[in-house]
Amino acid sequence: MIKKINLFICVFILSISKLLANDGAVEIKGKFLDIIYPSVDLLYYDIVEQRFKYVNKAKVDTNSGDFTMKFNISSPVFCKFYEDFFYVTPGDSVRIEIATDTTVYKGYKLNITGHNASHYIFSDYLMTHSKINIDRLIKNYSGNWSLFKNECVTKYNVENKLLDVFSKEYKCSKDFYVYWRQEIFSKYLINLLQPLYQTKNADITPVKKFLEKMRIDSIFKVEKMYTHQSFRYFCSDYLKFIIRDQYASLSIYEELNETYHYVITHYSKRIKEYFVCFLFNRAILLKDKSAVDLVKEISTLSLNFFTDVDIKSHIKKSYLLFSNIARMLPDSILATKIYDREGRITELRDVLSSLKGKYILIDNWALWCTPCIAEIDKAYASLKVEELQEKELQVLYLSQDENFYKWTEFIKKKKFLSQNNFMLMNMPNSFINFFMIHTIPRYILLGRDGDLIDYDAPRLSDHDSIFRLIKE
Repeated sequence: MIKKINLFICVFILSISKLLANDGAVEIKGKFLDIIYPSVDLLYYDIVEQRFKYVNKAKVDTNSGDFTMKFNISSPVFCKFYEDFFYVTPGDSVRIEIATDTTVYKGYKLNITGHNASHYIFSDYLMTHSKINIDRLIKNYSGNWSLFKNECVTKYNVENKLLDVFSKEYKCSKDFYVYWRQEIFSKYLINLLQPLYQTKNADITPVKKFLEKMRIDSIFKVEKMYTHQSFRYFCSDYLKFIIRDQYASLSIYEELNETYHYVITHYSKRIKEYFVCFLFNRAILLKDKSAVDLVKEISTLSLNFFTDVDIKSHIKKSYLLFSNIARMLPDSILATKIYDREGRITELRDVLSSLKGKYILIDNWALWCTPCIAEIDKAYASLKVEELQEKELQVLYLSQDENFYKWTEFIKKKKFLSQNNFMLMNMPNSFINFFMIHTIPRYILLGRDGDLIDYDAPRLSDHDSIFRLIKE
């Protein structure tokens, strides 16, 4: 089995085909046949920024259940649609009908027709026909990695045969076939590392040796593999388990530095940039002075030598935010326009100025965000205004809604821990971009003078952590 995989890898590295990168419009029309959701999303997970991104979003007509997505892409995108995964390509024109089906794990079924409709059903086809369930194997994992690996090899071979059968039956394009060969291989690599999540003391040795036999360093040099988020995900895991393992006895700061210098010394080109980016993300999350030098060094390295545009942009924005800790917010952010409950427009600087002398926790929320509302209720139930006053803490509720009338009606009825309720304007805006607010609720803690203490603070219901930050 191993020889077969090694043979494929050698051929794969030498003869990998290029994916088409022509500009192309995509149109996806759909209809909910019974239960209607308010909106539909096409998403993909960006491992660099560690968040889901929208490929497209569309509102659903609540009367007819119809929706339409129109957008342009220059290359294929592997994205998530509810519980399904679609391979979307330039020029696609499909229709999706969605019906409730309680007999399947998803709770619904899709009927997809149109140009390249087969691209949209292969992921589900693969999941349905592949007999080996990795989640079940992990759940029953006994510590025998070699046995687990053999199951992964079998799954890999089965899925490639399924791809051959499917591509022939549906007369799929060569680009589709090549893309899915890479995708199946990427997920195979990810699966091999899954047992390492099971325990902190997992034996890395057999995994490392097996990957070396597969010539993993050669695979890291295949540029087209990085078009797959799943391969990037494997790279993140490889750094986490295989490389960092040799520094496990060090403190977290020493480990970061040693791993960084190892990566710089032993790797080059694209994989080095990804490894360094993943280390940068860890260092940023620490928000600790001991990580400042490493964060700054990586930022400089990225700016001067990196070629991946997405990584450079991410590091640049993250470093800007990180470097503003303990500083006043930039004028461009303070000038953010916001509504008060009377509909008057003011600037964020004026609101912060009125609260000067107190610590300020900015609660970024919205009516449509169920966790946000739940957190507001939870904080109100567990905290008293007197406690906030004692700690000299004020809550500034900053809504990301777009309907002023619905927002004002809601805050009239809802109980908040302060009257400082405002609504952002013209989103996305400089405030959202500066703080890199991709999901809500999100909390930002400012000092007495308006200086930035924490741009990703604990939730208000975790008030002990908030008060501890203030004390520090």
